[in-house]
Amino acid sequence: HVGALADFSSALITLTSMLPERTSLSQASFFLLAGAADIAGKQPTFTELKEALGPAINRSLHSTYRALLTPSRTVPYGAGLLERQENPYDNRQKILKLTPKGREIFAALILEMKGTAHEAEAQD
Repeated sequence: HVGALADFSSALITLTSMLPERTSLSQASFFLLAGAADIAGKQPTFTELKEALGPAINRSLHSTYRALLTPSRTVPYGAGLLERQENPYDNRQKILKLTPKGREIFAALILEMKGTAHEAEAQD
């Protein structure tokens, strides 16, 4: 588990340099999980992601994750990285998906992480 935790920590550190300046650790963690689920073809809901992050992080997420969403009338300040879509199987749920801008950041993160992994292997 130590290796996975180190990878997650490295990803968060790298991601924070790519996200808008005022992005919190909770928001970055939420984006990382939402993006990974979307890339894997899953259809995560806010509740599922919030539960996956655990109680230490999820206290502030309900009000702050909106900063990652596509700007709209109800979220005019959104960063445009995630969008909410209605779940076709349960219209009470909203699925979170990466926007094209969110996909670009996620792809850049993956490339950066691969480069970091190759550098670490070269040093061994």
